[in-house]
Amino acid sequence: MSKSRQTTVCPRQLCGKVVLKANLKLHLQRHDGEKSLACELCARKFFSTKELRQHGLAHIGEKPHKCSKCPARYTALTNLIEHERSHSGEKPHSCLECSASFPTSSRLAIHRRIHTGEKPFVCDECGRRFVQSGELAIHRRSHTGEKPYECYECGQRFSRSNVLKIHERVHTGEKPFECRTCGKNFAHAASLKSHELAHTGVKPFSCSFCPKTYVRREVMRAHEKKHKDGNRSMLACTAEQDPSCYACPARFTALCNRLEHERSHTGERPFACSECSSKFATSSKLAIHRRIHTGEKPFACDECGRSFIQRGQLIGHLRSHTGEKPYKCSRCGDSFRHPSTLSRHERVHTGVKPYECALCGRRFGHSSSLRTHERAHAGLKPYKCGICSKPFASKYNMRAHEKKQHS
Repeated sequence: MSKSRQTTVCPRQLCGKVVLKANLKLHLQRHDGEKSLACELCARKFFSTKELRQHGLAHIGEKPHKCSKCPARYTALTNLIEHERSHSGEKPHSCLECSASFPTSSRLAIHRRIHTGEKPFVCDECGRRFVQSGELAIHRRSHTGEKPYECYECGQRFSRSNVLKIHERVHTGEKPFECRTCGKNFAHAASLKSHELAHTGVKPFSCSFCPKTYVRREVMRAHEKKHKDGNRSMLACTAEQDPSCYACPARFTALCNRLEHERSHTGERPFACSECSSKFATSSKLAIHRRIHTGEKPFACDECGRSFIQRGQLIGHLRSHTGEKPYKCSRCGDSFRHPSTLSRHERVHTGVKPYECALCGRRFGHSSSLRTHERAHAGLKPYKCGICSKPFASKYNMRAHEKKQHS
């Protein structure tokens, strides 16, 4: 190894970082001093003139350090060295706690936090802590609503680049994950994992209340909720009495299911929300409604981490990752992820417009169209262009404007 690439360990007790020998003096300055040298172009500050000069190369686009294996070029020699390890597979930085190795000291430092429990990056809004600054930056978007990653095919926006990449497979049809047993391909690793369990017959998620087992955790949790909802246990809910509905031919194996069904005929809603005036036919529907007040969202997507109030919402959301559209229009063949979306679409063919404006009597096929129309009466334009601040009555018109005028 040339002298310029020889490494050493920082002698400071709490550091232990591996650095180039040529950079040790500069590294020690980071422990002792402040950044006193500022870039005249962007005001970013640095510890040394060497760092400042190297930063200046980025402004002029100069990248003198070229990889010998591929066309990649870098402003800093250290960045080139780290990049070349992606070709060689070299991982010289080893964790003292476990067998994990890493190509860079910075990745090792991040990994060490798993063992120490250190989470130095704190959200100012909610106090939640994170291991990496990138995780905090992504989390902050849950507060700001920022979605900087846009799909060029459909305009849908995402808060994470990896979720955009997953979404793009809906358009490309790419399914990179293949089942080794049957050869079926999947767009997502989680979908393949669930599919492989179906081959093995393994159902790793067990109900805490009864012997039932499930392939997917969210299905098991939904089942357990049925045990917990209301004051009665599902285990005590049997068909000891007449299993037939008094008003229609429906029959049930469980008495509680029959009683809940019969309320669809009587209109009875005995379960009232203590927070608002809403009433429900079943305790389970009340429990779901309460989550609006508590903010509880127990059904989480394994792909992107987004959470939902109801299991059905999660199932519908998962189709945005898989691209599955099981609900097909019998008239034109268009397919949809949700039955409600199909129902709205069918109004294009039937001409049904169930939503009427109370001010002018105009009718609409969709409730959202009625709301937009009512804003026109009121003069409300709540959606502003993020670039020129021009206001719009609907989000659709605002996005169309942004694409046409600013893209």
